[in-house]
Amino acid sequence: MRTEILIALIKIRHYMGEELFQNRRLAGTLEEALGEILGNRYVGEVGLMLRLYVEGYPQKMYVSGATAAYWIDQEARTFANRYYLQEAAVKRALASWYFLSQMTEREVNDVCADETGAALAVHLTRFCKKQPSSLQKSLLAILGHSAAEDFDHLQTTYGGQQSPQLDACDELDIEDCYQEALRLEKDACNEIDMQEAARYFLRAAEAGHAGAQLSLGDLYYHGRGVPRNLADCVHWMRLSAEQGISQAQARLGWNYQQGEGVERDDNKAAYWYRKAAEQWDCDALYNLALFYTEGRGVAKDAAQAAFYCRKAAESGLAEAQDLLGLMYYNGSGLPKDNEQACAWFQAAATRGYAEAEQHLGVMYYNGHGVQADTHEAARWFALAAEQGNLQAQLNLGTLYLEGDGIPKDEVKAAFWCARAAEQGNVEAQYLFGKLLLEGIGVMANAEQAVQFFHKAAEAGYAPAQYALGDLYSKGYGCPQSRSQAISWFHKAAAQGDIQARKRLDEMRARSDMLNRFRDW
Repeated sequence: MRTEILIALIKIRHYMGEELFQNRRLAGTLEEALGEILGNRYVGEVGLMLRLYVEGYPQKMYVSGATAAYWIDQEARTFANRYYLQEAAVKRALASWYFLSQMTEREVNDVCADETGAALAVHLTRFCKKQPSSLQKSLLAILGHSAAEDFDHLQTTYGGQQSPQLDACDELDIEDCYQEALRLEKDACNEIDMQEAARYFLRAAEAGHAGAQLSLGDLYYHGRGVPRNLADCVHWMRLSAEQGISQAQARLGWNYQQGEGVERDDNKAAYWYRKAAEQWDCDALYNLALFYTEGRGVAKDAAQAAFYCRKAAESGLAEAQDLLGLMYYNGSGLPKDNEQACAWFQAAATRGYAEAEQHLGVMYYNGHGVQADTHEAARWFALAAEQGNLQAQLNLGTLYLEGDGIPKDEVKAAFWCARAAEQGNVEAQYLFGKLLLEGIGVMANAEQAVQFFHKAAEAGYAPAQYALGDLYSKGYGCPQSRSQAISWFHKAAAQGDIQARKRLDEMRARSDMLNRFRDW
């Protein structure tokens, strides 16, 4: 297809703009005009391209370079039959459409401003070199020659214009490469497509594009399109962070905090979090608030923690809103204020943050900052429990067990206590053990009860230690063992359990009495 046709179509796109998409009669007139200029030799191909634009195919069938060649081959016969064209002509038209649909406004303006066609030679060459080899031949068929002949023809005709290389480090090339990588990543359907996106990110990143460096670091972190490599992730994140990209600074802080790809270093983590926080990155603000709360990498400072937490909360980060609520509730770095605490818990809870839903439930149950309402408390506990919050599951189970604010339901009580117990909540393990022991809401099973008591007792929960000592002393659900009973009573008594101390005294008195009888 002659170069002049492609230039003419680009100019039509430039000057007519969206009107071409909206006016079929205009497209038909342009087709006839081009037919007259070109002696009707290529009018079928030109007409097909115009129809594709009018019917919105650049929007309907926008595909990535990795699949464009396959799509062109698949659609060629269909369009050939529909428009009575030769299949080869349809392929040239589809390749032309693909090229036109991919051109940026800057490239369109360059071509339209250059009457000689040299700009087209530059952009067509650059564009084809970006594509997979399977697509290059189809795209270069636009001019009706082999690749080498096309480039020779353009260079000869337009003053020896040299074909630019993709890795040229001028700013426009880098940005185009980055935008193509973003598009490929968005449209990726499989790992091969992601590898193609990673290749473009790498080219732009090596040329110094900060956004590409951030994206490439993220790919290395998740192992998408490239092998997972935390050291490479840190390398690219650092380069992006040093150019002032706040997301990269926050991610680099996280790497140092967790020791991922680098040696763990709270001081460096705090340094990068602060850099990102200066640009009001909400994740960095929140993490820096945690650092000041815990005294990690910085001196412990409740007021500074509250300052950064408020900034993150005001940006809408649910975790920060919940933490700010806790700060108001506990009077940490801020004046104690239950109403403010409740307001921030509410803000985070309405975003579906489970911790805040649990905290809001506690506020309603106790009447802190709001009017006491056990029914409303149960509603928030249920929302948090469904998301797996352990304390909310235990609280909901307790309300069902007692019929407090909601109808009493021992089966549901046992269900929620079991959910929390299985996830390691020691209070729930103890309570569910009692339910199993007494057969409340579940079938009685003393052996299973002992297992749950053991889990809570080994975690240091005094009531479970006492219960376990009692069962060992009786041999109920476990072999009777005086030594095991004394051992668990001792552990509970050491934590101030009065019943355990009393049982130890009773066992000691009984032992003394038996010894006197033996002496007698």
